[in-house]
Amino acid sequence: MKTITQEKFDELVDKKVEEILESDEFEKGFDDWLDEVQPEGVSIGNLNYSASRVLKEVDPIAYRCSFSDDYQESERERVEEEVRDELESEYEIEEAEN
Repeated sequence: MKTITQEKFDELVDKKVEEILESDEFEKGFDDWLDEVQPEGVSIGNLNYSASRVLKEVDPIAYRCSFSDDYQESERERVEEEVRDELESEYEIEEAEN
């Protein structure tokens, strides 16, 4: 087990959390969430499209804002907790000296 400072540990957690929140897999989770919220999709004539696809292609700015402001932030605490648990099994935090 490696020993690191609390400050370095927190930096590792922050970096890993950001990597996860910005990953393609996490964005796929957002698309799945949008499609669950509106499972009937969007119909145009006799064609039907998923809500995530429509939002992404019709208004990519709104899509990115919803992804970052709503989905990522609502999941940040859960992801951080998982990352902390994972890294705590790999690192030992040095005791701070007074």
